[in-house]
Amino acid sequence: MNRFTAEEKSNHSKNSAAGAKRRRFMWIVFVAVFFGWAGYTYFDQSAVIADKGEELAKKQETSEVVIASLTQLNMNYPDLMMTSILAN
Repeated sequence: MNRFTAEEKSNHSKNSAAGAKRRRFMWIVFVAVFFGWAGYTYFDQSAVIADKGEELAKKQETSEVVIASLTQLNMNYPDLMMTSILAN
């Protein structure tokens, strides 16, 4: 037999088709795992960002209260603030 006979060509195409199916399946599995990881990371980071947003809102409220209190003190005791600044 010659290496270019019809039997060997058909057998080679079957092996090639099986390899192509295997590569396609591996690619689909890889893409599915990647998108699963990306989705998990996205939702995890969204939760972290939401928590930090709530924490920031609380700190901003506290900051506003402190600034209002400081402004009130400055209005009531303007000399006190200048004295404490000069003392430092």
